[in-house]
Amino acid sequence: MAIEQPSQDTGRGRRRRAIERGGGSAATQPPGQPLAPFPPLDLISRDELESIHSAALAVLKEIGVDFLHDEARAMLKNAGADVDPASRRVRFDPGLV
Repeated sequence: MAIEQPSQDTGRGRRRRAIERGGGSAATQPPGQPLAPFPPLDLISRDELESIHSAALAVLKEIGVDFLHDEARAMLKNAGADVDPASRRVRFDPGLV
């Protein structure tokens, strides 16, 4: 006579059943990533996000980034970036970014 053991309810099984019921979508998650049980939060508005993006582009254009690797600087120069060989600083036009 065999005694049935209760099956363990794993998190994976709960998530799979939630997807089957329409409570989530595996297609929205990158492969290999755990399934997020909650929808993403909007911590900042679209206008705030655009402001951050514009400021980042301004920093890349006006200040730039130091690249120590010679081949990387050569590649960026060929792509159209402004490369200062003396300081190893690379400045990016917003269109290039």
